[in-house]
Amino acid sequence: TVLAAVDPTHAMDKPARLDTAILDIGAAVTHALVGRLHAVHSYDALPDTALPTRPPDAEAAAALHRKLLSAADRRYERLLGRYEIPASRRHLLNIPPADAIRNVATRIRGDIVALGAVSRTGWARLLIGDTAEAVLDPLPCDLLVVKPPGFKTKIPRMPSGARFRSALTFTP
Repeated sequence: TVLAAVDPTHAMDKPARLDTAILDIGAAVTHALVGRLHAVHSYDALPDTALPTRPPDAEAAAALHRKLLSAADRRYERLLGRYEIPASRRHLLNIPPADAIRNVATRIRGDIVALGAVSRTGWARLLIGDTAEAVLDPLPCDLLVVKPPGFKTKIPRMPSGARFRSALTFTP
């Protein structure tokens, strides 16, 4: 069972094509292992841009929640449109992403979670956090981290092939 963790809102400057890459790789792994593909998306119940200027009453809060859920559902369904993932394997949750991924992976007895990671450095990494890092230890299965299409590593490649090393030893 493979769980593709996606975010069609492209929060935190995540490239839009990363979700497609996650789903494509998740589908390929699922097909190769003759498994089942699930998808999970966690949406923010009250993003900062939707905060009202004064506390809403219960009816207004419920209406705002329905509006946010509907928008999240539309984006999620649009993203999953070309993938053959039945509704029973599409998980849309209103909890933090790391919790959503961990909860769904546990509930479906997932074997692999495929999720995207964008490299950040300095203050951006400290302030934004990293979902992949947050789920690494508590995740009950393997983690497949997908980098954005066109990602270039800053780590130099090591030459491949045979290497000859010799050491001289001197005995007094």
